[in-house]
Amino acid sequence: MPDISLPTLRIVPHRFRRQDLCAGHVALDFVNTAAGLNRDPRDWIENFPGLIDWAKMAGILDPELIESSADHDRADPAAGAAALDRARALRSALYTLVHHRRAALASPADAVATLQLWCRRAGAALTLVPQESGILRKSLSACGLDAVAAAVAIEAADLLSRPLDNMLGICGGHNCGWVFIDTSATRRRRWCDMKTCGNAAKASRHYARMRDGRAAERTALGR
Repeated sequence: MPDISLPTLRIVPHRFRRQDLCAGHVALDFVNTAAGLNRDPRDWIENFPGLIDWAKMAGILDPELIESSADHDRADPAAGAAALDRARALRSALYTLVHHRRAALASPADAVATLQLWCRRAGAALTLVPQESGILRKSLSACGLDAVAAAVAIEAADLLSRPLDNMLGICGGHNCGWVFIDTSATRRRRWCDMKTCGNAAKASRHYARMRDGRAAERTALGR
């Protein structure tokens, strides 16, 4: 079986934007916090506050729990750093599982075990909080600083346990390589987002045509 694992990442600061969430599923958006995988692999989660910023943008936890996690990290930065290391380990496992699934390969036992442990922890910690409307709000507050990763694990297990019918794509953009859900009829989507990697590829092709045209013109003129 080929080794499909997350490459070594260079940690860089990044301010998460809405356009960073283009995978079509929050678990894949979490995997995509590892960027530039086909050229210059980078970790966009610089520190625990960066993980919190991503969670806010992704809307994966209720705001109160997000703020509570941020407060705990400020009070104990070492605990926040340890929680980030655990979240990164989950991300590595998810990367392996997603890429094995895309290649129609059996899932590695260690990656499955990592996701299983997170799901068990999340399931044991899950509480239901009644709202005045009658809605039962799910809470992972008992997971403490691991709440973000636990929430991602639940979503990832749901995604990977259902048929995907060749729907997992990889962006062919320069310095990208993000994974995404391809819902196109032909399953031939090439870019994570047409507005970013797609437009960049179009601009690059246009520049190449212009350059080649000028070169041909100079050759014809004997210059």
